[in-house]
Amino acid sequence: MFFQHGGHLLKDHGSFAPVIGGVSLVSVVLSAPGVLDTVYEAFSVTATFDHVVTGFDVAADVTVVNGTAADPVDSGDGKTFTIVVTPSASGTVSISVAAGVTTPLNAASNELTREFTGYVSLLNTYVTAGSLPLWIDYVTATNRGAAGVPLNPTYSGLTLGQPAPLGVANGAAWDDVGDYGSAPNDAAIYPAAFTAAVLLRPDPPDATARRLFDYDGKRYAYFGANTLAIDCIVDTDTTDARSVATKPLPADRYTWLFITYDNAGDRKIRYYVGGGGEVNQLAYTIQTAGTGTLVDPANPLYLGNIQAANRTLLGQQDEFLLFNVVLSEAQMLAIVEETPGLRGADALYLDNLVAQGLAPLWLRMTESAGGTADNVGGSGATLDGTITGCTLNQTGVFGTGEAFAWDTAGDLISVPNHADIQETAFTIGVLVNPDAADATARRLFDYDGKRYAYFGANTLAVDCIVDTDTTDARSLTTNKLTSGQWTWVFITYNNSGDRKIRIYFGVAGVVTEATYTIQTAGTGTISTPTNPFIIGNRGAGDRMFQGSMDEAFFVNRVLTSDQMSAIAAATPL
Repeated sequence: MFFQHGGHLLKDHGSFAPVIGGVSLVSVVLSAPGVLDTVYEAFSVTATFDHVVTGFDVAADVTVVNGTAADPVDSGDGKTFTIVVTPSASGTVSISVAAGVTTPLNAASNELTREFTGYVSLLNTYVTAGSLPLWIDYVTATNRGAAGVPLNPTYSGLTLGQPAPLGVANGAAWDDVGDYGSAPNDAAIYPAAFTAAVLLRPDPPDATARRLFDYDGKRYAYFGANTLAIDCIVDTDTTDARSVATKPLPADRYTWLFITYDNAGDRKIRYYVGGGGEVNQLAYTIQTAGTGTLVDPANPLYLGNIQAANRTLLGQQDEFLLFNVVLSEAQMLAIVEETPGLRGADALYLDNLVAQGLAPLWLRMTESAGGTADNVGGSGATLDGTITGCTLNQTGVFGTGEAFAWDTAGDLISVPNHADIQETAFTIGVLVNPDAADATARRLFDYDGKRYAYFGANTLAVDCIVDTDTTDARSLTTNKLTSGQWTWVFITYNNSGDRKIRIYFGVAGVVTEATYTIQTAGTGTISTPTNPFIIGNRGAGDRMFQGSMDEAFFVNRVLTSDQMSAIAAATPL
């Protein structure tokens, strides 16, 4: 590099900065500590010049988009400066240094960007108002809530520093018997009206009941044996308030769970889940209102366990919040929308259904090697598919490596038989690009011969059957798929409705119901599968689908045409 000194150009062999008009420019590089792309509060940026400079100030020299910057603080060497940047609103924050603003003249800096979420600033409004007494972030053993230091948590056995939505090292894992977090008993955290909010990622269920939290057995939430359906009890001296969710929470992925109770209201416990840019109340198998007098806790609050430490949560938490008010759905949504990965802007088209426990199976077929098709649906690894054959890492509608090809006899994906996908009201969706029809009937999917869809010989019309002990439900489309064209095929059935199968095609973001050559309603008792759910074939392996698939899912309710259209619209067909 050359720089100007007393009218002469001197050379610095260690640097290579640009030269303009015969004058070399001092280089400056912006950097920020850590590896996070997402920030939650004000953050520090270091400006490093390769020579001593003067005249560097924020007002004239630094450009910040979506934020403000404090004047740079010189480290003392005249070359290294710290700038504190305060983001303004959720979104991208960028900072750069203009060229030619220092003495000697500097080159323009790189542009440093960070994604900001106002999660912390949003929660701080509740802290300031006194309505969030307990806020545990699992980063430090400090209560960030309004009740402060007296309620600092204790962690025993937790594996901290896990990747989580609010930071690459913000999560805590319960992965060994006896792990727990705890907070001291205090009247500030057992109000008569409350919202408990947990950002959690549960493992698949097992034969042990697992506590989400337990406040002295007086207020507690747990997963029963072999389920992720939440069960919560608020203790009274007469009839306890209790609610049991109908659908399980998703396994192996983060979801916001909000639990509310108001002793001065109808005294019912309610659950809300947040993800995919939505907050929805769950349905209940049991919802009993409390009667009598609330019983106050007398021992500590345990997180992810009970005091006896034998009901360890298996999974992770990122945050635990206890409000002394019942949050509205709009307030819950504001929290979700400040959580990276769960915001609407970050969501994939089925995320909100997964978060509600309505999409147990979702195979994205993005694997490039190996024998497992990962289930990103609500049942997690329990419904991972086993790949037999298939050519992986193919180009799909979402890009390279986003599809599998069925191109050799016997190719299939086998998903374990499971109660989560045996619902009698359902939508099955597959995103397919079929080869030309031939003389062999080809299966799109086959669930033990009890629920299956296929192309007949020499046609790409879709034929679907739901088996019963009397008259099977059957629909055969007049419409045919187009060979070489990606198309969503949605198949719905409701055993409590008119018991007719309906088939919809989605192309270029437009979903239309097929017309039918045959449409027969089912009668009698619907059959229950006892063998695996096969995608792209049947169990015998002799009815292989020919072509490519990009997605397959099972939703345990009948989607509306608008919901199908939203899925199709989010697909770059």
